[in-house]
Amino acid sequence: ADIKGAYCTKLLADQGAEVIKIERPKGGCPTRNIPPFAGDEPHIERSLQFLYRDANKYGITLDLELPDGRHLFKKLVKTADVLVETYPPGYMENLGLHYEVLKEINPKIVMVSITDFGQTGPYRDWKGSSIVHCALSNTMISSGFAEGAPINLPGTPSYDAASLIAAISVMAALY
Repeated sequence: ADIKGAYCTKLLADQGAEVIKIERPKGGCPTRNIPPFAGDEPHIERSLQFLYRDANKYGITLDLELPDGRHLFKKLVKTADVLVETYPPGYMENLGLHYEVLKEINPKIVMVSITDFGQTGPYRDWKGSSIVHCALSNTMISSGFAEGAPINLPGTPSYDAASLIAAISVMAALY
């Protein structure tokens, strides 16, 4: 999970789940490059965003574009309780890793997809961001000064809210 779901998996890890974060081989998770950085030194191991949201997790690199990567991923799914993914709609399906395939490997798997505008529907391919979702939720109407434009809230509150709802949903599904 990228920035849209990293807090979800952090919440699960903080509750005692064994979480394995899968990162792409080239560059790792994009959140590794988000400032601020510990000691004010830009480095992929020093992003406070990454360090906080990915604490308590194991990590591996895996290229799902390659057959070997998909094979290893399927082996992980076989013993997993939950899969949290944040790819664009259709990506997992195009790789042959959509829910119907994964539930054949592990009938008890709970799969959570956190996307900007859902997996289906007329807006599924629209691009979003934390500020876009903050604006669409009407949260920004009360931010800023009356004589000026709305301002963005600090951090990624819309992604964190989505992650919180996803984590609660995961726990309810497992229960």
